[in-house]
Amino acid sequence: MIILVKFIAWLYYSLLILVPLALYPHSSEIFEFNKIIVVYLFTIFIMFFWSIRMVYEKRFIFKNSKLDVPILIFLGLLTITTVFSIDPHTSFFGYYTRFHGGLLSYITYALLYWGFVSNLNKEHSIKAIHSLIIGSILVSIYGILQHFGIDKDLWIQDVQLRIFSTLGQPNWLAAWIVALIPLSWNYIHQKESLKHFSIKNIFFGNYWISLSVFFVFYLVLSYTRSRSGFIALLTAGVAYFSIVIFQHFKENNLPILIKKLAIPTLIILTYSLVAGTVYTPSLNQMFRQNSVQTEQIVDQVTDQAATDSTAAPTVSFESSEIRLIVWRGAIDVWKHNPILGTGPETFAYSYYQHRPAEHNLVSEWDFLYNKAHNEYLNQLATTGVAGTIGYLIFHLGVILLLINNFKRDNSENKYLHLAMLSGFFSIIVTNFAGFSVVPVALLMFLFPAVSVSVLKDQPEDLLKKAELDQTQKIIIGVSVVIALFLMTKTVNYWRADLFYARAQLLNNTRNFQSAHDEINEAIRLRSNEHIYWQTLAESEAGMAVLLLEINEDMSMQVARSAYENLRKAEIMNPHDVNNLRKQASTLLRLSFVDPGYLAISEQTIVKAVNLAPTEAKLIYNLGVIQLRQGKYDEGIENLEKAIKLRPVYKDAYYALALAFIETGQDNDARKNLIFILENLDPDDQSSLEELEKLNGAETTTSTDS
Repeated sequence: MIILVKFIAWLYYSLLILVPLALYPHSSEIFEFNKIIVVYLFTIFIMFFWSIRMVYEKRFIFKNSKLDVPILIFLGLLTITTVFSIDPHTSFFGYYTRFHGGLLSYITYALLYWGFVSNLNKEHSIKAIHSLIIGSILVSIYGILQHFGIDKDLWIQDVQLRIFSTLGQPNWLAAWIVALIPLSWNYIHQKESLKHFSIKNIFFGNYWISLSVFFVFYLVLSYTRSRSGFIALLTAGVAYFSIVIFQHFKENNLPILIKKLAIPTLIILTYSLVAGTVYTPSLNQMFRQNSVQTEQIVDQVTDQAATDSTAAPTVSFESSEIRLIVWRGAIDVWKHNPILGTGPETFAYSYYQHRPAEHNLVSEWDFLYNKAHNEYLNQLATTGVAGTIGYLIFHLGVILLLINNFKRDNSENKYLHLAMLSGFFSIIVTNFAGFSVVPVALLMFLFPAVSVSVLKDQPEDLLKKAELDQTQKIIIGVSVVIALFLMTKTVNYWRADLFYARAQLLNNTRNFQSAHDEINEAIRLRSNEHIYWQTLAESEAGMAVLLLEINEDMSMQVARSAYENLRKAEIMNPHDVNNLRKQASTLLRLSFVDPGYLAISEQTIVKAVNLAPTEAKLIYNLGVIQLRQGKYDEGIENLEKAIKLRPVYKDAYYALALAFIETGQDNDARKNLIFILENLDPDDQSSLEELEKLNGAETTTSTDS
């Protein structure tokens, strides 16, 4: 029994170290996918050893806690919203490329919470915190090296300007590291440390260690340049130190506390003054007051632009404006699905039905938004009032549990509860400005688990030896089979994604036959992902075009197979706008084999436009397909709609000009080409060439006259 508990403890230690570090460059999503796979695998192992322990001890091992009911309420309501989801598969497993947020992920986090509080005690809890800090230091060291260019050539993003280390995005790294920063404050307030506060303690004791860890974490946060991260740090700091100062005032330790706080305060203020923050300039910048501010937005709407119809339209580039637009769309989604929402993790499907038209005017106008960039609005839109209430009940349960345990604990670990409470507050702030990811969600469940278990001063009485009867052996055998089955499913989930990622890469390099083989392997392992069938259709469409000059009958046969696979993908998920967009593109390729697929492509885009009526790019694509079929009136009408939605849409202006040329409306064509050259792209060669042709034709006509 002792060995089993040790196994469980070491699994948790390893989990806390490995999850933030987990990444693999050859999967379709480098960071989040691999982290959730690690979480699933470790959960299977933990549940297995927990069940084996129960079999050996012949008793149901489960420690009740005050968070059980909030978790059960949340999971119960989430299950209901999953059952009634517009796509239950996505709601259960999570949106592909995001993975976290579906019902399965939250069940897993809940099992990890219950496994921790039911098996581990105070000693294990402290070691778990140490493991978490060790893992975070490794992530931090890599992030600092990233700032100095260790991997600057591997990423499209400027990772030196805004680091993301092994978490994949600066704001995700900031959210995770800010939640951990209060843990680095913990040793400052230990009673023994306060009583023996001295110069020696500063440089050789826990105080120095805590201070060093805090500075490393703060350095990482500053390198992320995350605004929400700094606001979260301020929130956590106010929550933590207001209580700490009050407590030490009551204990007459305030003078010593002030001395100890003076050093980290001085360090942070000095660093922030010299290096600057995302909100404040550096010392060097303050002395360069006349320099050009490179990050200042220069595109502004003037009074003349408001009255002059020929003035170039403007586009917003401010991330806060984009976020507000998405939030409005999320609220509209909720208004149309108020009770149960559209289903967990279905925002990528439901948002486009209610996407504000202003989204076409921002720099990220054609980005795929699969989250509302506000965890709580995302919950409201996708799980309705029911799911959001469950989520908030869970939050309230965590807060009350941590406060209660802080009051109860009179040991040296008293302030550990407060540190985790402050970290949880920081998560609330960063989730409000974004959304949770796997490492952050793990903290949301394991912070309260540690808080509960750290109060278990004495380890449980464990059997040192037990004889197994036949029934126990059978149960253990069944447990082994179930664990192996779940592990195989999880590993195959990961392997299928690798095949899918390779197939995508091969399709992009026009190696369609190899892509076909790879994606078939993915489907063999996991046939319920509609994007796999879409990718298979893409490879078959490419093969069909290549076969056209070699064997026309074979080409037609492969094209039919591609079309059937497109239909499978659509039947599996008819709400995925992005998938419909890809289907239309694949059908366009198939139209080279059989022109009849062009009309089907148009029908597919019409379905997509019905799901996303304000997306300019889809309407533009519909117009182009209609022009290719000779439907000039409809095509021109849709191109004009696209331009109305996005007045700076250069491709739409150019396509409209070509349509006007085809229909003999040269003056209208000329106006569109001149608009492109004067307002959008003065060096656009295609527009210049078409305009010269028009002007040359006009000169020839005048001469003939």
